[in-house]
Amino acid sequence: MLAAVDRHRAGDYERSLATLGHRLPLGWDATGWRSRVAGYDLLLATPRTLSALGWFLMGGDQPELGRRVPQAHREAARTVAVEFATATGAEAPSLVGHGFDSARQPWLHTHLVYGTLTAGDDGFVPLDRGGSRSRPTCTSSPTTCWSARRSPSWSGSLGWDGRHRPPTAPVR
Repeated sequence: MLAAVDRHRAGDYERSLATLGHRLPLGWDATGWRSRVAGYDLLLATPRTLSALGWFLMGGDQPELGRRVPQAHREAARTVAVEFATATGAEAPSLVGHGFDSARQPWLHTHLVYGTLTAGDDGFVPLDRGGSRSRPTCTSSPTTCWSARRSPSWSGSLGWDGRHRPPTAPVR
């Protein structure tokens, strides 16, 4: 999910990042002076069942297999961070990972917090230079934001070789 962080919520993000020991992303515009939003929060989430399975395996007799789940999630988040920044022209994000949701249930997810400004020839300029007033949305699943044509390097370590795909239901 891609969410725009408006100037009214920018302070919450700033406090959260500082509390967790993370830096503000380059191009963060807390006042919304140069752009209509302070930044963007791209949420990448592992399916809850896979998160729970990873925690179960780490506490059981196969801890090495269980550690592969969060390791794969971290590698995927880094890959998405690079590809998203490359595709949009954004500066490097702040990555904030969590192993649990707010109810303390297992849920691996990472917030990629981007600034709304990018360095240009004339200083920092908004990513949305076209002046569009539409709210940004993510049209694909957060776990599949990387290029569908490339099999992620970690997929083989989980026993998936990319050749066998689950059947898809027809769109109605």
